[in-house]
Amino acid sequence: MVLFSKFEDAKHIVIECDNDTFCNGSALYTYILTMHKKVSFVSLEKIDKRYAFLPWYDKLREHLPSGADCVVSLEKISLYEVFLQANIKINKKMATSLYAAYLVDSCKLQGAKVDGTFFARMSELITLGADYKECRKYLFKSESLSLFRLKALMFGKMMLKDDARTALFILNEDDMKSSGASLNEAIEISKEALSIVHVQKVLLYDETNNLIHMQEEI
Repeated sequence: MVLFSKFEDAKHIVIECDNDTFCNGSALYTYILTMHKKVSFVSLEKIDKRYAFLPWYDKLREHLPSGADCVVSLEKISLYEVFLQANIKINKKMATSLYAAYLVDSCKLQGAKVDGTFFARMSELITLGADYKECRKYLFKSESLSLFRLKALMFGKMMLKDDARTALFILNEDDMKSSGASLNEAIEISKEALSIVHVQKVLLYDETNNLIHMQEEI
């Protein structure tokens, strides 16, 4: 695999991640450690505290370290599938991180990607040692009070367009301040609209009509 061929001659590997790719980044970090390589973990944005239960959250840094000779910018892919194709042995830490990645990518088991293959992969990861109880506890049951406050405000003002196929949110600055929620929380809230009957697309704009986030049912 191209991804892993980059690591062969590297002495210091840097993994760049954001909230969408942190779980995969955690799994990749563990794998690189098994190769006895020096590795650093760089966040491209503030990573949500709900991921703090996963390995290497405390290793995140904000700036690219000097001396690194290989930088990997993760994409939103199924890293587990990549590991399987490369015949890479998956340990318990990797399995837990990959299981969490599936949960996040599935929009709390409500997205279109949730099918037989999806559940089969999650079952395989549990067999490999994934701590599924911890994943579900922190990813499903650790929402902040600020998120709930903003959720009420956002859904109260949500508009349905295109014969109810599109959910439109306008993120109000005053609502953000009064709720105390973060932008990442606002994005997570908007994704939940995909569970509404007929909704196939979510659009989140700021007050000046700049698109913040768009997500479509796949």
